[in-house]
Amino acid sequence: MQAPVQEFLANIIDYAGLFPPAKLPMEEAFANYLRYRSGAMSWMLSRFICPARRLEEVQVLSRNLPEGAPPLQLSVLLSGGRTPEEWSINFRADLDAILRFREAMGEGASVDFLECRLPDSLSAGPAENLLSFLDAIAVMQKEAGLAGALPFFEMAMSAGWDQELPRFIKSIGEFGEKNPGLGSGELAPGFKIRCGGTTPDAYPSPAQVGAAIFYCRQEGVPLKATAGLHHPVRHQNPGEKVKMHGFLNVFGAGILARAHEMSLREIVEIVADEHAENFLFTERAFVWHTLRASREELSASRKSALISFGSCSFEEPCEDLRRMGIL
Repeated sequence: MQAPVQEFLANIIDYAGLFPPAKLPMEEAFANYLRYRSGAMSWMLSRFICPARRLEEVQVLSRNLPEGAPPLQLSVLLSGGRTPEEWSINFRADLDAILRFREAMGEGASVDFLECRLPDSLSAGPAENLLSFLDAIAVMQKEAGLAGALPFFEMAMSAGWDQELPRFIKSIGEFGEKNPGLGSGELAPGFKIRCGGTTPDAYPSPAQVGAAIFYCRQEGVPLKATAGLHHPVRHQNPGEKVKMHGFLNVFGAGILARAHEMSLREIVEIVADEHAENFLFTERAFVWHTLRASREELSASRKSALISFGSCSFEEPCEDLRRMGIL
């Protein structure tokens, strides 16, 4: 296997087997995760995504882990809320659930990320309201002793997304600068983009995905993706009657955007490309047309900017990459 392939794909998939369309029972999803992390493709696997309110189920199942098993790595999905008030109440309950889980698991598990969609009124409203709410989140998180869990914030793509998205991402960047103590590593708080769902209208356009990549690069905000990225390259899905995004497109666009200071138009062009032959790996680089990202650029981007994507299937992406001759 070529080294750039490993740099591009290392720890790229957060396993989300609990969520649609797979929507597996906890016992089956957790067993899959344990099997994947001990398998030949474990180097592509990252965290297990679990709702905060279901952490107790993970704790119970973890009692059967063999002694000396490596610690579990989790990304916890918060409950959210339709209003800021409801969101805050649920957040406190989620923090309590995480604390109970952490106390029970000890060093057997780490909650690395918190994933959450903020109330629509905040993403559509003035930036100062959003920043004030984010600051309140940081206070609650620190008071609970959970500052080590890094938050990734999601917003709805409404009709006014082209105005709301840059403001939202800029606010996350400012929030990160004000709260350097959040997270346990060098990453700052990030933006989470939803790339699909169970209905065609859940799929953002290439322009929306490209804009998220562009503004995250501009503001220095890490990007995490979820849903709709089971396959490497953008394509028409007859069953879903929609064009599905590809993870080589999305992550490749983000990596090349950082390496070459690309324009928004150029980023969107990569996101929208449906030709698998345009995405290549050589011995020294990832290549799209005439643009290249070296091993060093791949590694740096993946560690600090293009973090991972949640997928309810781990096997599908691996199988597709094998068919393409990449693995």
